[in-house]
Amino acid sequence: MPTINDLERVITTEAEFAESLLEVIQQQQQAIVRFNASTLEELVEKQQEMLRPFDAMEKERASVSKGVLEAMSAGGGPLVTKSATLTELIQNLEEEDASRIAAIGERLRRAIEGVLSINRQNRVLLEHSLKFVRENIRLLTGGCSRQLVDEKI
Repeated sequence: MPTINDLERVITTEAEFAESLLEVIQQQQQAIVRFNASTLEELVEKQQEMLRPFDAMEKERASVSKGVLEAMSAGGGPLVTKSATLTELIQNLEEEDASRIAAIGERLRRAIEGVLSINRQNRVLLEHSLKFVRENIRLLTGGCSRQLVDEKI
């Protein structure tokens, strides 16, 4: 059966992973702002590689949380009747364990919120960049009335 220490390890790993992902996404934002396409491409590939195991980490956290709650139920604790969330688990832990898990959970939540926020900002930056490129092409081609590149090349 999973223990509180197992849960702490899983959540810590997930929080560290989310923080690393946040750093990569922040670097992507700098590449977008500086119009550095090659760096942006590398960072997008790195982000894609990092996202692959994230779902598995989340499932492991839920599984370990549920296992801890089931162990508590078997030991006379509250009955487990639904999926195990960190909030539910924290409510049923001893104060010392609850504060440790809550602190790590908060660290994870902040990192994930940071990722979502930077992603929204990056989406806006990319939309503006695309609009800028389209407008320049329109200007260079005289409202798309002439070709930008000679087809003979």
